[in-house]
Amino acid sequence: MNAANDGSMDIDEIMRYLPHRYPLLFVDRVTECIPGKHIRGIKNVTRGEPFLSGAGHERARSGMPHLLVVEALAQIAVVLTYRTLAREPVGNDLLFFAGIDMARFGIPVGCGDTLQLHAEIARLRKSAGWFAGRAEVDGQVACEVRMM
Repeated sequence: MNAANDGSMDIDEIMRYLPHRYPLLFVDRVTECIPGKHIRGIKNVTRGEPFLSGAGHERARSGMPHLLVVEALAQIAVVLTYRTLAREPVGNDLLFFAGIDMARFGIPVGCGDTLQLHAEIARLRKSAGWFAGRAEVDGQVACEVRMM
């Protein structure tokens, strides 16, 4: 944890909580984490992303697939869950994305965008959690989702 005690985390600390690695890790930094409440983080979208390369300009213009924006929100919610439960994954202690109750998509997320990720706990039990997630680019909604 950093000196400001706001719960921010760099990529090395994030990787302690998530089993994902490049190219499936979609959280670059946690900017704020208040266990039991909410978490904020970012994903920097670059031209080098595998989901934007290989298909020329058409693919780059189409942007980050909506499914991957939802996955980024799920990943940040997992970090929040571990921080709220004051534990780190050990052995087979993994949390899984179980489902979406509702998802709405707004603006596309493209090359050069910084995706602002926010997740808050709606309800958390020992074996399941429900979260509200929101992803934005420059204050405009890219995705809103309720997930388990």
